[in-house]
Amino acid sequence: MQQLGKTADALLTNNEVPDYPLLEFLTSFHLECLHSRHRIEAGCGFLDPGNDWWTVDLYLSDLNINLKTCLIEEYSNEEKPSDGEIYYKMQRYHFLQNFSFEMRWKALLRGKRQQYLLMLTRNEAMTAAFDDLLDIPGLWGGMKITTLHKMMALKCDTELLHYLRRIKQVWSNLALELKAPRASKANAEFLHIRVECVEGLIPSLATFFKDIGYLERLTNCIKRLTGDNVQISHAFKQLFSPVDQKDSRIRITDGQAKIQVAENAFVYGQGMRRDQVDLGYWQITAYAMRHFADMPKEPVKEDRVMQPAAMADRAVLRRFADLADQLGFTGPRIKHLQQYPAALAEQAPPSEHPPLITSGSGWG
Repeated sequence: MQQLGKTADALLTNNEVPDYPLLEFLTSFHLECLHSRHRIEAGCGFLDPGNDWWTVDLYLSDLNINLKTCLIEEYSNEEKPSDGEIYYKMQRYHFLQNFSFEMRWKALLRGKRQQYLLMLTRNEAMTAAFDDLLDIPGLWGGMKITTLHKMMALKCDTELLHYLRRIKQVWSNLALELKAPRASKANAEFLHIRVECVEGLIPSLATFFKDIGYLERLTNCIKRLTGDNVQISHAFKQLFSPVDQKDSRIRITDGQAKIQVAENAFVYGQGMRRDQVDLGYWQITAYAMRHFADMPKEPVKEDRVMQPAAMADRAVLRRFADLADQLGFTGPRIKHLQQYPAALAEQAPPSEHPPLITSGSGWG
């Protein structure tokens, strides 16, 4: 304004065609663009000469750092931030002890998102596992705060924590920073080896939240044996009883590992009590993977809306309970399911593709 010889009042005009002065910058002048650089690039490419004008806001260079951050993160007339971006920003400012900016991002949560996020933050181990991924910003587009209540209801924290740690491990090993695979044969070979070392699909937060729906169906089956209000892995430790306390029947021999190789066939090996519990839990989970379609969740209320699409096959449930008993587990729910008839359930034809395997040509 000083260079133009104008005052702020001189810029105020009621003329139908405002005669604004042309603002010219010296060659050495530095103008910082806080955001919307993509609009500048788009304007240069698509606006006609003479029509490449738009309104901008100018601020003094000694701008307060908090105000500057607000301007950079401004989302007026912009696409709304995703759940992942909101969580990422909230936690970043939380660890920077910037409470006001943390609350500013938290205020963007709509619907029941704040309620669901509170459920997560009450679980310190789970929150810490998510926060451990903050160093990998590219993952957070897959965050689904609207699914957190389903995740917490699974009652399988041990498995979920393992999944999140696996994401951290894989992406840390695949870090591409300062690598030039096109220019460096050594870099290219290094990255190729790292990628080949990943067994199965490369996990991410997107796959994590997508898998919650599948895990929900499995845990609904397993909770028929354990109940709803206890961590599943802990419940099986409590249910493990190698010898029946009433008739002294031996379910599983001490020091023996029992592994199911077919619906009615087992092989045996050596294993301590911890091995017996873990192997038993995994085999019960594998049974749920094979038969979850025949064991839908029990209805909670006598309401047509709440009824499952199909009732559970009692013969499948009986075999489920019998398997748990054979692997050394017992409890009121297991004994109740063992009262169901032992008639063989109709076996579904084998799938064209093996379960849990993605379609595609794979390796030739």
